[in-house]
Amino acid sequence: MEGFQSPQSIGNSSYPMLTAMGICNSCESASVATAKLVFPDGAIREFASPVKVSHALDKNPAWFVCNSDEMEFDGFISAVDDDEELRIGQLYFALPVSWLTRRLQAEDMAALAVKASFGF
Repeated sequence: MEGFQSPQSIGNSSYPMLTAMGICNSCESASVATAKLVFPDGAIREFASPVKVSHALDKNPAWFVCNSDEMEFDGFISAVDDDEELRIGQLYFALPVSWLTRRLQAEDMAALAVKASFGF
């Protein structure tokens, strides 16, 4: 995605975080309940404790976070407030702010679902 920076390049978070890249997840690792934040390039940041959205994105104004449960086909995407905490067990997407002004298309949802599936 144009202008995308991977999670590792947008700052160093001091919050408990597990990082996974697509199918590189180890099948041997113990299952830990986390909040998952999926980026457009497939990178996934996992947080083992609640963290504010602004800190999860390292206060990067080019991105917003949306809750996967609130995404609707052909609807506008709602941003989670920067002061809200990511909830353990919930799936979120980090998307460019330009997505706030367009409707979510079927191909967008399919692409996001594929990327999210690598984190499970």
